[in-house]
Amino acid sequence: MIKVGFYMSGNYARVLRHCSEYLHEYELYAFCANDKAFKICRTDDRFLNTGYLFDNFNQLCKSLDGTELTNSFPQINLAKVLVTDKNHYKRYSASYQEKIVNTMGVVIMKWLKETSPNYLIFPIIESIDAMLAYEIALQLGIKTMCYSHGRSLQVSFFSNSCNETLPIFTHAIKKDYQREAKKLLKDSIRNERVTFYGANIDKERLDVFEDIEVSHPVSRLFNNIKLKLGKERHNQTLRIWTKFQVYFQNFFVSYHNIKYKAMEALFIKPIINLPEEYDAFPIHFSPESSINTPAPFYIDQERAVDKILISRTGSNRLILKEHPAVLGYRPLKFYLKMKKKPFVDFIAASYDTKKMINGASHIYSVTGTVCLEAFLRGKQWTQLGENLLSEWYKHQIENDKETTPLAFCEDVLKVSGNFFLISPKESGNSNDMLMSKENISNMCNNINSYIENTQL
Repeated sequence: MIKVGFYMSGNYARVLRHCSEYLHEYELYAFCANDKAFKICRTDDRFLNTGYLFDNFNQLCKSLDGTELTNSFPQINLAKVLVTDKNHYKRYSASYQEKIVNTMGVVIMKWLKETSPNYLIFPIIESIDAMLAYEIALQLGIKTMCYSHGRSLQVSFFSNSCNETLPIFTHAIKKDYQREAKKLLKDSIRNERVTFYGANIDKERLDVFEDIEVSHPVSRLFNNIKLKLGKERHNQTLRIWTKFQVYFQNFFVSYHNIKYKAMEALFIKPIINLPEEYDAFPIHFSPESSINTPAPFYIDQERAVDKILISRTGSNRLILKEHPAVLGYRPLKFYLKMKKKPFVDFIAASYDTKKMINGASHIYSVTGTVCLEAFLRGKQWTQLGENLLSEWYKHQIENDKETTPLAFCEDVLKVSGNFFLISPKESGNSNDMLMSKENISNMCNNINSYIENTQL
């Protein structure tokens, strides 16, 4: 029987645990990256083995000499794994990071060898523990399934790669999707795909799984403090200050917006009107998994700007626009450095991004959706990192195939499913759609399809 493992992290476990209702033909296993996921999964008897990253972690961290993982898997680049971190562990010394990544690797390696799943499913890879599990799985010959979405296309699929590329069997699927692709392309250009991540679920007939009871914020706070003082002492993604900021998000967002407006007026001094000819680079939210995992070299956005300036043809003005989610968070010295670079200007953060993109001669991005939007509209684009679009385009060129937006949409539809997967705390009004039996059933159908295609 095929064994399927789920890498469970936080709120994703609230959704993925319901997959056990549909995947009866497989043996199911769960590995949990934190206490929340472990509490959810360990009560489900359909998971034959439920592992927990921080079980006995404190004792292991003291007893290991730090070389165990490297001795077992010398091929894994642990420096690259550590770069995946979104500034949780980077705040600490290099020796601490090395000790933590080794201990995590030993725990994950032991569980994967004990359970030996044929497939390991990841809802997201945005932390060093998930990246480690992905790398170790590859070394053990375990097939990986990483949840991915077409972003501007608003479609979901599973990829064999952490870079969210189309699965390896995509081009072997012969079914004709041209009619559907034309509609997808048309809707995407017009921004009419308003359903969340492409899940066209009838909201009027939702049959929703009962969610787990959500504890009171004060209760969660004391539980988190208990975990930080106890078994999850080394779980740096569990930060009480971050939880506090999230709880008072409106206040902090307002404060940072005011801070950025002051910086913009006094120091950044953006141009008011765009020049007749210009290139555009909307700055990325960073650190973020969409850069940290597929293109860690460009976490530092200054590197991205330098790469664009020295690699492009011509000397158009390069217009930068700050990401709205980063306003007031990036240090002032970053903007001052950018302003000293020749041929670089800022446009106000409040300027219409679509208007800036539509008027640009060339669009640049690391791994952002802006390149996909430019490609779908027939504009010139350059992507510095590797993900869905860049790798598809490279494959088409190498195999002398069409590189049209329509051909891209067709290939994406071949492997997509009518479902979406996101943390419940982030899904807002779409929570009922996310937790609906139809959505989770559709997701499991896509998992089945993936497994069938990789078994051929």
